[in-house]
Amino acid sequence: MIARQPNVTPGQVVGYFIAFDPLSGQRKWEVPLTDIPSSAGMLVTGGGLVFSGKPTGEFIALDEDTGKLVWQFKTGSSINATAITYTHKGRQFVSIASGMGGTLARRYVGGKVPTGGSLWTFALMSE
Repeated sequence: MIARQPNVTPGQVVGYFIAFDPLSGQRKWEVPLTDIPSSAGMLVTGGGLVFSGKPTGEFIALDEDTGKLVWQFKTGSSINATAITYTHKGRQFVSIASGMGGTLARRYVGGKVPTGGSLWTFALMSE
C-alpha cells in the first residue's frame, strides 16, 4: 500500500486540539487545525497551560479553560513530540524537541521546514 497525501484545500479543517472534562466526558473546547494536522502530544500544567506543537515548528501554549492561544514560539523545525515539564531549584521549566520526523510531518511539510534537531527549554513565569 502506498501512503498518499490527501488533497487539502486552503483553510480546510484537518484536525483539532481538543480538551475534555475527564469527569463528565464532555468537550470543554476545540481549536481547529487548518491545512496541516498535528501529531504532537499535549501537556497540561498545574498552572492552567496546555503545551503542544505544530509540524510547521510553532511551540504553543493554550489556556486550559478556553483553548485560547496565550503564547507561541517558532522553533527551527517540525514539532512531533510531547513537551515535558520539570522543576529545578524551585523554578518550573518546559522543554520540547524540534526536528523533522514521522510520516505526517514529512508528508505535509517535508521540504518546507528544515530537518532541524534541537531541544528548546523555557522557564515559566512565577504566579
